[in-house]
Amino acid sequence: MSGINYRAELNDALNTIQTLRDQLYCAQDELKVTNSELMQMTLEMDKRVAKRTEELEETNQQLKREIEERKQIEKKLLHNEELFRKYFELGQVGMAMTSVEKGWLKVNDYLCRMMGYSREELMQMTWAEMTYPDDLEPDLYQFNRMLKSEIDSYSMDKRFLRKNGEILYTFLSVSCVRKEDGSVDYVIAHLQDITDKMKIEITLRERTKDLERSNKELEQFAYVASHDLQEPLRKISSFTELFVRRFPDLVDEKGRKYISYILDGARRMQKLIQDLLLYSRVGRMNVDFQEVNLNEIIGKIKQDYSKLIAIKHVKLIVHSLPVVMVNPTGIYQVFQNLIGNAIKFNQSDRPQVIISAKREEEKWLFCVEDNGIGIEPEYQERIFIIFQRLHTREEYAGTGIGLSVCKKIIEQRGGRIWIESEIGVETKFFFTIPDYLI
Repeated sequence: MSGINYRAELNDALNTIQTLRDQLYCAQDELKVTNSELMQMTLEMDKRVAKRTEELEETNQQLKREIEERKQIEKKLLHNEELFRKYFELGQVGMAMTSVEKGWLKVNDYLCRMMGYSREELMQMTWAEMTYPDDLEPDLYQFNRMLKSEIDSYSMDKRFLRKNGEILYTFLSVSCVRKEDGSVDYVIAHLQDITDKMKIEITLRERTKDLERSNKELEQFAYVASHDLQEPLRKISSFTELFVRRFPDLVDEKGRKYISYILDGARRMQKLIQDLLLYSRVGRMNVDFQEVNLNEIIGKIKQDYSKLIAIKHVKLIVHSLPVVMVNPTGIYQVFQNLIGNAIKFNQSDRPQVIISAKREEEKWLFCVEDNGIGIEPEYQERIFIIFQRLHTREEYAGTGIGLSVCKKIIEQRGGRIWIESEIGVETKFFFTIPDYLI
């Protein structure tokens, strides 16, 4: 009996052991799965940690870069602020910062010196109080346009009143800095002192007016004096000729020679006075410019000089000339003088005069060219001065006024006249007529 119980217990123990063994195997299998899953999770976690570590490192580097950039920006800002401070305080122009709401924010020493006020005095004043009354409205007009966002800056010549009452002439530049909503945050004004320059300009304008008035008076005097001088000259000539005719027996050969000197001098004086009248009339000439065909002008001059051209066998070459806005009488005198001189001052066996025109930017360039005696370089400016002659009257007749008349007419039209010449070879007179009228 006891043996049977023992076997039964042994079988139960074996069964229990088997069950435990089976459970152990199951537990081992589960442990393997768990270990595998744990390893998988560990790997996944390592990956996530590595990725996050990389992200954190990248973020850290980005933060370092941003911090460095910010430091550089702050450094530049400090540098720029220092530059602006030095420019504002040490600049040789008056500067002010103002606010629409608060008024003056800052002014520099140069502005205080310009205005003659201390900084404290200036900060207590308004912009309008310092402005010359006539210049306030134009400035306010531009300032209001800036407030309306029509413009961001403007410049103008503006007068201010110094503390001592003197007028300060300035070139004013105003610009604004806006808020995010577009409204004006503050305004910066630059004032450049141009008082000395304006005083010079005012003086020059006054002197120019005085010179213009003086020139008109001189022209009027020359016209009247020349006109009045002709009458006694006519009497001298007339009575001298009458004396010779009425009393021929009273005058011997020597006396007739002296009388011829008197008549020749009177004629030359009369010619000189007539040329002086012509010169004075140029300044008084009607500047009612009109379109003139220069080919027709040259045609009339050829007719006037036809006898002289035939006697001296002059070859006159005229290229096609334009229609220009000029005074007809004035341009006739210019070409008449230049062509006449080209023929007169020519000792060639085959005298030649060439007239041409060339189109340049906004003007016509004319040339009257001859193969005459030429003019030395040192005299090429002098010949345009009134009464200046390079030759005696015995060599070449004339009064020395013709070229000065040409110069006056051309300059009155806004052009200029000059000469290029080679002794014994050629002479070229150039002059310009601009498209615009002055």
